[in-house]
Amino acid sequence: MIEKNLLNFINDANWRFAKTMPQIPHFYIRRSEHDKIMFELLIEEINKNGIEEKFFKKKYKYLHLEVFKYWVMDENKEDVQIINRAKI
Repeated sequence: MIEKNLLNFINDANWRFAKTMPQIPHFYIRRSEHDKIMFELLIEEINKNGIEEKFFKKKYKYLHLEVFKYWVMDENKEDVQIINRAKI
């Protein structure tokens, strides 16, 4: 079960539409624009409880919460600058 503070962070975050990839509609948030601790907690949650799925030829961990799935592109938490989400 995801903690309430993390859910609040997810719901309150400034999710932007990824307009450079309209053919794959999704949203993202930037580390630099959000609380560092909560941003990293979401990364940890994705890595800990995410389900591995294939995206083209690469595999990523996707955390499914309600109507969205969340993922990052980097394996090391320190390297992650963007967290993505898309409707399931």
